[in-house]
Amino acid sequence: MSLFDIINKVKKEVEKLASEVINGDKPAENPEETKPCESSCAQPQQEEWGEGDTWYDHIPAEECQYNSGTTYLEYFEKIFREDFPEYDITREDAEPFRRYVYTFAKEGAVKLVVELMSERSSVRKTRNECLKNGIPYLRFYFDHSGWWNTRSYVKDRIRAAL
Repeated sequence: MSLFDIINKVKKEVEKLASEVINGDKPAENPEETKPCESSCAQPQQEEWGEGDTWYDHIPAEECQYNSGTTYLEYFEKIFREDFPEYDITREDAEPFRRYVYTFAKEGAVKLVVELMSERSSVRKTRNECLKNGIPYLRFYFDHSGWWNTRSYVKDRIRAAL
């Protein structure tokens, strides 16, 4: 990558961040209908790597949040529902930024907190509260370039935390 390409990439990122600051980085009116990183999704190539890998240059062959045909919220909620049916799972839409906090409970006790958030968010409140209260905590970024959140990666991290 040339120096010119790097400068253009940085310029685009700064413009994008400035736009978000000006617009207040408000959540979409209906976040379930919003699919992040549409340009990344348009890449037709898929890499053949082992199940459980999560970082790829292109969309992996394994089911992930970008090739599932659903929004990222629907994708994660489907995994939660199908792979962890024994837990009562509730969602809280947290402010600021687009953050979604899922609480996994069983027999009335909180067993895990999972936070979906933008990589641009530096909010640590939920993580710090979980640490203080001895509750396992996981975070998944839904818009980190090259990070596809493959189904096996998401399931394995949650299973290990539970």
